[in-house]
Amino acid sequence: MSEQTPVPTAPAPAAPGATLPPKKGLAVAALVLGIVAIVGAWIPILNIGSIVIALVGVVLGVIAIVQAVKGKAAGKVMAIVGTSLSALSIVIAIVVNAATVAAVDDALDELDDQSTIGVVDSETDDASGDEATSNVDEEPAADAVGTWDNPGVLGDATVWTVAQGEDSWEITFDSIDIVDAITGDDGQKVAVISGTATPTAISDGPTSNWATFPMIGLMADGAAVDDTYDFADTDFLGADFRSTVDLEATAGTTMNWYTTVGLPAGVVPEIVTVETFFGSDAVYLVTGL
Repeated sequence: MSEQTPVPTAPAPAAPGATLPPKKGLAVAALVLGIVAIVGAWIPILNIGSIVIALVGVVLGVIAIVQAVKGKAAGKVMAIVGTSLSALSIVIAIVVNAATVAAVDDALDELDDQSTIGVVDSETDDASGDEATSNVDEEPAADAVGTWDNPGVLGDATVWTVAQGEDSWEITFDSIDIVDAITGDDGQKVAVISGTATPTAISDGPTSNWATFPMIGLMADGAAVDDTYDFADTDFLGADFRSTVDLEATAGTTMNWYTTVGLPAGVVPEIVTVETFFGSDAVYLVTGL
């Protein structure tokens, strides 16, 4: 007898009433998102992304739970765990960010309390011979020098003391010159303010940090001058002058410094303003121009 080749047969149809295995994709997704969110929730600021992930996880988890209860999907336990992790992640992220913001505010308040600008008088007390110092960041006296009502005079050799955090400077403001901008624009002028600076306390490393040097601005007609960002050729000051962004020296070393402020056309600055980065008050000096 000849051999017969087997004929392939199709799979038998599912029995009436049989169902496919329930899916649990949403439950798995909710669980994965919950785990990712809970891990990232402890990282300040960056955990904002965890909040977004957790919100998606909560939505998917709730849908998965509802489907599991109705018997349309599996993975009810995974969905519940994922939803719980996502919800917990949101709470943790909010608490961590709130604590971070509070800590930063406290640090800024502490720096604000430590940021001062004062004047060292050229005369000494009659009895002790100690240099007298007034602090304009505290409640100023009616006749305090450097206030809006009683501005100091730029170039009068006053030594100003500036403290920011644990760093401090002794600074003079010697002169202000109005010169042509190096851009060559017709009529464009730049104010060049110069003086001396001595770092007296340095908290980070052996050399001073220029970032603790006070901010310098100008006022005209009672309003702040809008800097045009033009620069001047400062060769006329001499090679030993350093820009205010290059003031690095050891404690006790006196440096000649300068800074430039571009002036809008026709503006003549009347007041030089000096402010610490974290301070709330400013010192005002008359330019005499």
